[in-house]
Amino acid sequence: MHRIVLCSLVVSIKYNEDKYFKNSYYAQIGGVSLEQMNTFEEEFLKTLDYSLFVENKMFEKYERNLVQSF
Repeated sequence: MHRIVLCSLVVSIKYNEDKYFKNSYYAQIGGVSLEQMNTFEEEFLKTLDYSLFVENKMFEKYERNLVQSF
């Protein structure tokens, strides 16, 4: 589970920030190898079909579902 969270954080940082660290830094912090980090990121982006923008309506839907699950 922590690998999915790590990967989603790295991708979101890269999407939203102009300056970010190299994957080797994120891999070290996340306790995974650089090769694993690169693979996770690639697979994560492929799964999303490289579409990172989320419309408000979709975000609100997932937010409601997440809040209801707690």
